[in-house]
Amino acid sequence: MKVIILMLLIIASAGYSYATLPENYQSFAAETKREILWHKINNTRYSGEYPEHTLWSAARDLVVFRLTSFDFLEKTFTTFSDELPYHLTKNGEKKYRPKVIHARGAVALVRFVPDTDTVYTGIFNQESLGLARISLADPINFNPGMGLKFFVDGAPSVNVAVMKSLTTNVKSCDPFFHNFSNVIPDTGLFLGIAAFAFEEVAKSQDPDGKATTLSVKHFGRVNTRGPSKSPYQIVLKPSEYSKSIKFSCYNDFRITLESMRAGNVLYEIYAKELPESQRLIKIGELQLDTPFVASKYGDEVLFFQHHIEPFYSH
Repeated sequence: MKVIILMLLIIASAGYSYATLPENYQSFAAETKREILWHKINNTRYSGEYPEHTLWSAARDLVVFRLTSFDFLEKTFTTFSDELPYHLTKNGEKKYRPKVIHARGAVALVRFVPDTDTVYTGIFNQESLGLARISLADPINFNPGMGLKFFVDGAPSVNVAVMKSLTTNVKSCDPFFHNFSNVIPDTGLFLGIAAFAFEEVAKSQDPDGKATTLSVKHFGRVNTRGPSKSPYQIVLKPSEYSKSIKFSCYNDFRITLESMRAGNVLYEIYAKELPESQRLIKIGELQLDTPFVASKYGDEVLFFQHHIEPFYSH
């Protein structure tokens, strides 16, 4: 059945960059959904010079597409899809929402392998198939982040975005120079506009919500019967392999990412159980299943839903 689905997808996508996802896509097995998206990513991979994200294009999208409006940003939290929110043009074609931040990046298939003694449930307690996209938040400075998606049998994927911070003074062209986390401390100058708008939307999801704190509580509920358990914060520490990759400010980081080899550990993942906790406990590893690929689909259609909910139940 999985082979038939993939063959139909290949036929449907011939001559058109982004074939519509099958109507019953969410009911598929996790592995099938991952393969469908990976085909779309590979089918639109860039050749020759890679497109850049400029300050002008970001400013244009802010104005033209109203990316700081409440209604527009709310879809970042309320769209349960692996593809960006869209509207239909007069010709009936899909017009996907542009990415003002994290506009250019590269995607790889990954899997989470938990430590055997983990106390957490769901995704944190099982080998989980996923997809990771490393991109730059700021078109002016080198400020990397990563979208992380795990696929679920018969249900929408669970996602989280992780960064070092929203400040643009990272002082390195290496995306593995810093740890990433779902809880980040501050706001940079360029990203401050977007962060302010996101803050208003976050508070609509949770009165105490913050744009700089994304929840992973939904990760713990996946395939879980009975009470679930998730940490407040996850911290992704680059592996020794990732830290050994040589990045240069004179070369496009996406090209260097594409040189990374499958089968290696990308990150070691640590957890902070409570907001007031001081200790970080290792809970597993994020392994690289494929090399990274920079593609039009990954940049213009692939979507990572943001999730906010109270850590403590009200």
